[in-house]
Amino acid sequence: MLLSRANLHIIGAAGMGEKSVLFLDEDGTTVAADKHCLIAVEPCPMNEAAFGAPDVYGASPPPEGVALNPELVVKTLRALPLKPKKAIHKVAVMTRCDHYVEMAATDGIRVHREAAPPARVLMPDYRGLVSGLSEGRSRVCVNLRQFKRLLTVMEKCCEGDDKQPIFLEIGGPEEPLVVRADAYRSRQRLVALAMPMRALKWLEKNVWERGLVGVVKKGRIRK
Repeated sequence: MLLSRANLHIIGAAGMGEKSVLFLDEDGTTVAADKHCLIAVEPCPMNEAAFGAPDVYGASPPPEGVALNPELVVKTLRALPLKPKKAIHKVAVMTRCDHYVEMAATDGIRVHREAAPPARVLMPDYRGLVSGLSEGRSRVCVNLRQFKRLLTVMEKCCEGDDKQPIFLEIGGPEEPLVVRADAYRSRQRLVALAMPMRALKWLEKNVWERGLVGVVKKGRIRK
């Protein structure tokens, strides 16, 4: 089973706590979760046969999935070349999944292998969480980097309180996303606007996303 940088990077995603764990589902979906946030990335689209490194054979996780040791994920990311020359240098392959999980990556010269026991935690019911979301939700598109910069500034203004809440207000696709906060320490109100971004096409749900809320069969969804 192949894992892209996107599948591995979510273990250190912004907003995820230090105790977050990366889960690998049976179909290759990766899920990072802690007590406050959950992020899911669909399976790597590259064909495993294209990896092509000698003596590297893919393994699959069990039906209940597997929780990956965070140190294994970090070491695997480090093994991926910073300047990959080919597509296969951008991905890692899971070569073992039993009482040890092994990952392999190649830079075209040699194969780097890392292994660790799986983490002893249960996979969250992320499909149940997604399928339980209400329909007809308001939506707006904003620039990722600009929105991150806005939240970073707000965090500094709130003096980095770990328990500081923010309040999001979404009106519609043509209205700005409103971010409001009441800084606990300084007792000052903050209001920020993330201007809507005109996307060429709205990001509709793909087959993988639709599968989280139903059963995809012959192009139809059954709930």
